[in-house]
Amino acid sequence: MSLRKKLLCLFAPPMLLVMFLMWGWGHNVLLGRLDHEDEQLLLVEANRLRAMMDVLFERDVDRLTNLSTFIQRVGPTLQLGASGFDFLIQTRSDTFTVLHPLDAERVLKLSEVYPVSMDFQASIVDRLGSLRPALSATPRAQLITVQDVPMLLVSVGSPSGYLFGGTLLDAERVEQLQRQLGGALIWAPPGDFDPVTLGSSDSSQMSLSRRHVMNAAHHNVDLIFHDSLGNAQLSLRVIRDRHLYQEGLAQLNLFMAFLTASLVLAWVAIHLGLERFLLRRIRKMHAELATIGPGNPHSRLQECGKDELGDLGREANRTLDRLEQSE
Repeated sequence: MSLRKKLLCLFAPPMLLVMFLMWGWGHNVLLGRLDHEDEQLLLVEANRLRAMMDVLFERDVDRLTNLSTFIQRVGPTLQLGASGFDFLIQTRSDTFTVLHPLDAERVLKLSEVYPVSMDFQASIVDRLGSLRPALSATPRAQLITVQDVPMLLVSVGSPSGYLFGGTLLDAERVEQLQRQLGGALIWAPPGDFDPVTLGSSDSSQMSLSRRHVMNAAHHNVDLIFHDSLGNAQLSLRVIRDRHLYQEGLAQLNLFMAFLTASLVLAWVAIHLGLERFLLRRIRKMHAELATIGPGNPHSRLQECGKDELGDLGREANRTLDRLEQSE
């Protein structure tokens, strides 16, 4: 290997080390901080959606509370079809009374999207029976599924029992809810989310999952809805762009490209400097030494610089002088 190649290879490891250190610092420190900021913004957005869902739930809770008060005072003699709920069921002890049954046309419409059987009303009653032991006198709203049909269920306690009001989330309502909240309402498969214990103050039975990074451009978090037993029923997936991370990644890539170009230019400058100030002088000394011989014993090196090569040339000349004198 020539001296030029050896010198150039000598500079390669420090340059690569600088590039590696800058790349590692940029990804682990700079992008890590930006990613943390993106995560905080995502959690803020998820909590905003949680607050919006709380408002929706509280609205139905207030509506059912007023309706329960009216029924206790007047009795279930009014037209309950105008209550805004798809069904109303009252329970006393272990007896369930359907005050407002499901509309047959709505059940038929649901069967076009969901595998709803003819005993859908009875399945709802069975589900209410399973949830009843975990209910309290505090009004509570929750999202549940019955035969894979999502519904918003509100319960209000009374001295004689409970009043349940349910709103089915058909395809049209789900789409409207997703547009309003800016998320995708998806099912929560059994086992995907661990049941959580929520305080009695959380009437909407909601919790947040950990953030999941989908790719370099998107991440998501799930707003998980639990029934009164603590079982995950539905999750509202909030997908957002990683704006700060993407901007930081673009700036880092630009910086690394600039750094790489700068190091390449530095390498070229080093190569030209070696050629101009070192290798050319070495070749000149080599040519002058080659001319010294029996036919030209008085020839000397012309190298007289003030560096190591100059010292080498002068020492070579003194050596030649001593050899000549000794002869």
